[in-house]
Amino acid sequence: MDKDDETRGPRANDEPLPESVVRALAEARATAANAGTRRDASLTASSGRWLAVIPLSAAVLAMALIMPRATPPDDIPLPHIDAKALEAVRRDDTARAASARVTRLPGDVLSVGSGLRDVNKAQVSYGDVDQIGFAQATLERAVEAVVADRVAGIDALRTLRALQLEGFLAEAERFEATGTPTEELELLSGLFLDHMALAGWVDHGKILLDDAARRVAYKLVWNTVVGADRIKDLRLTLDESRALYTFYLTHPHASEAQRLAYANMRRVSATDAECKRAVAQERLEMEQWRVDKIRKLGEIDPTYPTGFALGVAYYRGARYDLSIEAFRGWIEKHPDGPFALRARNHLMAAVAAFGPT
Repeated sequence: MDKDDETRGPRANDEPLPESVVRALAEARATAANAGTRRDASLTASSGRWLAVIPLSAAVLAMALIMPRATPPDDIPLPHIDAKALEAVRRDDTARAASARVTRLPGDVLSVGSGLRDVNKAQVSYGDVDQIGFAQATLERAVEAVVADRVAGIDALRTLRALQLEGFLAEAERFEATGTPTEELELLSGLFLDHMALAGWVDHGKILLDDAARRVAYKLVWNTVVGADRIKDLRLTLDESRALYTFYLTHPHASEAQRLAYANMRRVSATDAECKRAVAQERLEMEQWRVDKIRKLGEIDPTYPTGFALGVAYYRGARYDLSIEAFRGWIEKHPDGPFALRARNHLMAAVAAFGPT
């Protein structure tokens, strides 16, 4: 016999419940059953309402994410470097240098190396124009003699450059350890260290260029002094240029002459306001220098988002009119893509900063 049977009437060997008790129990059960039904219905309705709200909320969030809103630019985009390709170049240079230390290079190739050292020596010692010109002419004749054999000569110059590159890297580390540039460093790189210091790229005796940027920077200087930049097979690879320009874009500076002028302005400033004004002016010059590097990188690397980067640099340099022009140009050419929404956001910020026209 179940519990329901117990409420319906007398049970065997038990006294029957009073009629009033039986009636009260029945009413309690009915009330509980009705309350449960209402609660289930309420929960179902509530859940339905929340389920209906979810798609609407998602749509509102999506619209918020894709709608432009004024956002000042932050960082300049950096070029994409193929790390494997860059490492392959480094391994080739290292192997060439090791080979040249074991097997002596031909005499005409070594003459190019000696010629470069003579040019650097004349520059470091601030020789007169005739002395520097003579050393440069001698170097040019040595290079012409080597490249007369086009294939073997260019390959030999590549090996010579790798050998002198390894020597430069070792001497640069020695400078950082001792704080004193060696004669060998000057013979291999000329005024390289002086230019690094004037650019603000030597800090507390440490050269700010990382290993990749040091290698590329030296090869660029070597090519310029030797005249090898006109030889296609000795030019920097695309990823080497990307590595160097990555450093440029993250370490902008005013021109060397301007840096000296601004340093003097800060030194003679009579008030904090004058000093801050000099700092602000130098910052604007830094951004203009970066603009020039962005343009040059765009010529070298067609995959670099040049227009977008110019918009950021102009904004940072308070040239909001040029920033607007750059962002608009980028949006017209690239209405979609990874920089599309950012360009619209930055354009709105540039327009707001520029003010009414």
